[in-house]
Amino acid sequence: MVLARGLVATGVRAVRAGDPGPLVAHQLSNMACFRAVRDGLMAQAVDVRTARLTTPIERLSALPWHVREELATLPPGGRSRTCG
Repeated sequence: MVLARGLVATGVRAVRAGDPGPLVAHQLSNMACFRAVRDGLMAQAVDVRTARLTTPIERLSALPWHVREELATLPPGGRSRTCG
């Protein structure tokens, strides 16, 4: 739950800063999706940012680093101080 909150907050911050996100070719996105569905976490995956093969575990392991700034702002336990 904390990681998901960090991902959303990081994305919102990027959009508010005017970041349009990565430009990914439709074919590359389809290939990445196909491999993810076919292979799951046990084989190789496509990193759509670099168009290279990687492992799903490597990509998942990078998520906390990607959202580190937002995770650092969370109160202890990762719960929001306010609701909504």
